Amino acid sequence: GNEGDAREGFMKFCNQLVKPEWKEDMLAFTNIDSVREQLKTQPIIKQEFECSACGWVIGSFVAGKRGADGYCDEVVWTTVDVNEQKEKELRQLNALEEARSAAVEANRAKSSFLLNMSHDIRTPMNAIIGYTHLAKQEEAGPVLKEYIDKIDVSGNHLLTLINDVLEMS
Repeated sequence: GNEGDAREGFMKFCNQLVKPEWKEDMLAFTNIDSVREQLKTQPIIKQEFECSACGWVIGSFVAGKRGADGYCDEVVWTTVDVNEQKEKELRQLNALEEARSAAVEANRAKSSFLLNMSHDIRTPMNAIIGYTHLAKQEEAGPVLKEYIDKIDVSGNHLLTLINDVLEMS
């Protein structure tokens, strides 16, 4: 329903109603030459932006009558309030970011736990292996020697597992 120079109208619109962080994008989007070119190949073009008066909006140019050259002779400008949808989207993004942060923190805590536990287990394990080697040097019967050999093999296997966990953490 408004008449006048569209260039001036959109410049005024961007300067008065569009939030500063969106102004440059909206000035480019509402550039009449750009709109004319885009609407030659598309029936509608849209841009989401934040309005200082009413919040989140989608502005659209809809192609009207076309001339013989394929360019639009008439264009309709519409805006749709999308505050509720955008706020829901932003809440979901915040929730995802919080979940990501919690997962990163949980992973850090897990790594720290594994590192501490591996060190705590390695110390007595090294003592067991050390005493096993000392016991092997002593005179012992065949049964006791067999037990000591099994303790040695099992201890070394357990130490390897602990070292693997330590490396992974």
